[in-house]
Amino acid sequence: MKPRLTEVHVLIDSKGSVKQYGFPGGHEFYYLTTTNNVLCSDCVQANLSECCDPDYPDSFIEGFGVNYEDEFCYCDDCSRNIEPQYTVDPIEETK
Repeated sequence: MKPRLTEVHVLIDSKGSVKQYGFPGGHEFYYLTTTNNVLCSDCVQANLSECCDPDYPDSFIEGFGVNYEDEFCYCDDCSRNIEPQYTVDPIEETK
């Protein structure tokens, strides 16, 4: 039997809300589930009980990160674009 992860990797601030931005820099976090779904912090906040329960693998959070350059990073729940922190200059990309 495969061991189940039970550690929750959701960043909660002192007010009990899911952290949306990192400091310094104000970079927006995305959250990654057991089944590799990407969720924005708003969807994690709205479904916090499922995101902290390993019995819901599509929602259970295993990690988080910052989208640095992927312009096609979307929340798998609400389809909101999680904007990249840095953009690639199209002229530089073709060189």
